Amino acid sequence: MEKKILISFQIMSILVVFFCLYLLSMSSQTKSSTEEVGFYNFKEKAIDGSEVDFSRYKGKVCLVVNTACKCGLAKNGFATIKKLQENFKDLQILLFPSAISTFIDQEKDSSEEIIEEIAKSGIVLKDENIVVFKKSVINSSVGIFNWLTSTYEKSGWFNIKSIKWNFTMFVVDKTGRRVDRHDPTCATYPNVEKSVNKFYSEL
Repeated sequence: MEKKILISFQIMSILVVFFCLYLLSMSSQTKSSTEEVGFYNFKEKAIDGSEVDFSRYKGKVCLVVNTACKCGLAKNGFATIKKLQENFKDLQILLFPSAISTFIDQEKDSSEEIIEEIAKSGIVLKDENIVVFKKSVINSSVGIFNWLTSTYEKSGWFNIKSIKWNFTMFVVDKTGRRVDRHDPTCATYPNVEKSVNKFYSEL
């Protein structure tokens, strides 16, 4: 009886070891996949229809924001972006007008309305360091926002990495490898400025 128990225990131990090795392998593959994609490998459509190759952002600090002009957070969100644009002249600002889901859409319908509303906030859209992208539905499982939420080392609200609401701000470092995330409730100018300054100070 004792021999059978010992054998069963040994088998269970071996299975546990193999399971742990499997999990480590999957984790490594996921990380490798994320790194292979890379921030600079993305290409997205700007609101005017032109294609933006993210390789243009190499060596520069970038601010990426999912915006929505009809959202209650728009006034403060755009004010923060405006102040960052004024104080960091070579900060690359990437604005993604978005519906948070197919059911919740707080963004203007047309490209013209979106541009007009953003311009009203005082953000200078003629600045070569800012791009407004084509309106889309945010999807945290694919594309640029999947990369951003996966690359950020910590989780968002309630330890969930996916984007929960408008005006989530991501600051990407000069190497395109590190990301600071500021969820809407924390995306105040002092907090985002701290991330920008941190990445600016790095060689």
